[in-house]
Amino acid sequence: MEEKQIRFTFGNGANVGDPFCLLIESQAANIMVDCGLGHGSDEDGNGKSVSPPLLAKLNGTPVHGVLATHGHLDHVGDLPHLAEKNCGNVYMSKPTRDFAKMHWFDSMRIAIRKWCADQGISVKQFFEQIIGQSVQAKNYWKEIYLIAEEVGVKLPFSNSDIDLVGMKTKIARAGEEFMVKKAIIKPVNAGHILGALGYKVNIMGRRIFVSGDFSMKETSYGLFPPLDPQAIGPVDVLVVNATYAGARLESLASEKIRFLADVEEATDRGRSVLIPVFSIDRATKVYSVLREKGLEKYVRIAGQAQSGFRIYHNYTQAFWGVDRCCFCDPREEKDLLVSRLTDHEPAIYLVTSGMMMEETISHTFAKRLIPSDDALIAAVGYMAPDTPGRKLLDAAEAGEKRIQWNGSGIPLRAGVKSYQFSAHARSREIAELIKALEPKYVVFPHSETDRVNKFIQEYSGLPGEKIIPENGKPIIFK
Repeated sequence: MEEKQIRFTFGNGANVGDPFCLLIESQAANIMVDCGLGHGSDEDGNGKSVSPPLLAKLNGTPVHGVLATHGHLDHVGDLPHLAEKNCGNVYMSKPTRDFAKMHWFDSMRIAIRKWCADQGISVKQFFEQIIGQSVQAKNYWKEIYLIAEEVGVKLPFSNSDIDLVGMKTKIARAGEEFMVKKAIIKPVNAGHILGALGYKVNIMGRRIFVSGDFSMKETSYGLFPPLDPQAIGPVDVLVVNATYAGARLESLASEKIRFLADVEEATDRGRSVLIPVFSIDRATKVYSVLREKGLEKYVRIAGQAQSGFRIYHNYTQAFWGVDRCCFCDPREEKDLLVSRLTDHEPAIYLVTSGMMMEETISHTFAKRLIPSDDALIAAVGYMAPDTPGRKLLDAAEAGEKRIQWNGSGIPLRAGVKSYQFSAHARSREIAELIKALEPKYVVFPHSETDRVNKFIQEYSGLPGEKIIPENGKPIIFK
């Protein structure tokens, strides 16, 4: 690499739905931003990782520091894989650290559950076979993590990898600068979820800002600060996550009105409402909206969403009393779900996973509710292609009367609706950020090419040369 060159390589993350990973290389420092796992799974049932060629490259390229933007799976889910690489400290906010641990252990749990299902046994039976005695306590996961790989379970990473990342983790705080080798790093509140940060990187006389997923005032919901361009100042290169650049979306305010009207009508009629949610942010956001109308009295919360609520409450003190909405035994609650349908008792289920992946609570509950005329399934977030949630939305939109669910055909009688509660910036906010930072170059990852081109045409007066990246193809700034 030439003396003053800076090279950007997206291991993944150029496209919407990709797990995000950006490597910034220069003679001053090599810095990675995020290292995510994708939604869905590979042939072994593990989450989709970042581009293998980029991870392989790290065997010969030292990474002096890793900047984690926020605690979603597609941004921090694969950080333990870096533990065995030539990798320096990992910087993230305290909430991001807590969310990341949730994802890492959940990824291991998913792999173990899949292995057990393939063997035709429960996780409890698996553990009892290994230790040679019966167990009563439910919390035997910690021991399983340590021994599962020894008996042939393929895990996405090991318990020791998670421990090593933990030892390398340094807490980043908005506005407090730190050094990574010869680069000066300034974290900035990004507003996307609790603890989300963007990073301004001053390196070799260049000012770079990597936004990560972000929200400004229009898409923020008040529990934490939105991104403020004044906290960043002018930059030379802006890497702006552009998930909804060029997309035609209703405002968050109008989506809330439509959502509340539909849910209130359903509960007034004694119907069950299934809201599949991501464990981090979406569950708390939807609960906050329901609380505005006094609908929280009908809410039941299960799965990793419960852990997400506890972390949010720990930092915001905004969810007192939410524990009474949580239930611990999904099998018992599934039986109650059937009785509520029969007796026309209203209920609102905030359960994971958000895309209704197989062998999750939302997938199981959906199988009960899809054939019912007295149910509403309300999608409130992104559904990746080929996921059960996406297939359900497509089937409902096409007016289909039956759907394949978990290997069997069932009638599609429930109401199925979609609402845009995303905490990603809309086109207007993306344009506002570009205008405020006056970059010489604008890079649009986490985007769809056709939509970004529409955005560029619509906002033709914005500063900077526009670059749409490709995974694995370096972008060199001289």
